[in-house]
Amino acid sequence: MPWPVHDSWNQHLDELNSKDYSRPLKVSLVRIEGPFDLGWTHVRHVHPYWQMSVVQKKSFSVDFDRFKLTPEAGDIMVIPPQNWHYMHLEKGKKAWTVKFMLDDITEQFEPGIIEKNPETMRLAQWLSEIMVEDHEAAVTRFVLIEHLISALLDLHFFNRDIDGSDIDLVKKVRHFIQLRLQHCLPVQVEDVAKELKLTSTYLTRVFKKQLGIPLKVYIDQQRFDMSRKFLVYSDLNISQIAGEMGFSDAFTFSRFFKRMSGTSPSSYRQK
Repeated sequence: MPWPVHDSWNQHLDELNSKDYSRPLKVSLVRIEGPFDLGWTHVRHVHPYWQMSVVQKKSFSVDFDRFKLTPEAGDIMVIPPQNWHYMHLEKGKKAWTVKFMLDDITEQFEPGIIEKNPETMRLAQWLSEIMVEDHEAAVTRFVLIEHLISALLDLHFFNRDIDGSDIDLVKKVRHFIQLRLQHCLPVQVEDVAKELKLTSTYLTRVFKKQLGIPLKVYIDQQRFDMSRKFLVYSDLNISQIAGEMGFSDAFTFSRFFKRMSGTSPSSYRQK
């Protein structure tokens, strides 16, 4: 028995749009350094990549332009790009340092020590174990390290406001889109931004950070889902459905529907 396509689409759409978190970060390792046991002071410097230090023994201090960090044993310190700093490394300290790049991240972040909670501590333990082990399969080791770093950064930088103002903003966005569609009005990213008195760039960034998909993609999904229901459950013709969905004409609506489904509205209705 074939899987019912419309039920499958609804299921996947509901799962996708109910996400309030999960922002996969693409980590690309540059190199792994350490551990170093010598005591020395690093020259003041800055680098174009990210740096993560996994401290296993004894503390040390890192001076930045406006503050200082002193990670202890068991801590993980993160230094994003474009942050000038220098280190005072005590003799006997033991820490691994990983340098890496992050794709599609344009925001500037401040250095910090990752907050300890059950999730981050478990990830940190796994990362430490993989660091010290002498894996023959270097590629496998690097892949595991990249995924652990991605999870740690996600929890540290992006999961803090999961119950805060950003989630409230996303709820307002989704509510506004539903109202526009229910009143047969067109809806674009610019319409949402204007309603909420925000820039389109900022709104798109927050929405993608929270739901993991661009705002335009979400709007298209909502329009397509409602269009599909009109085709399946109503007796309206294609031109009438186009008007109900806020499209200027049947041709524009048909082109949109075919882009989303791979078939024309009339063919979809016949099936």
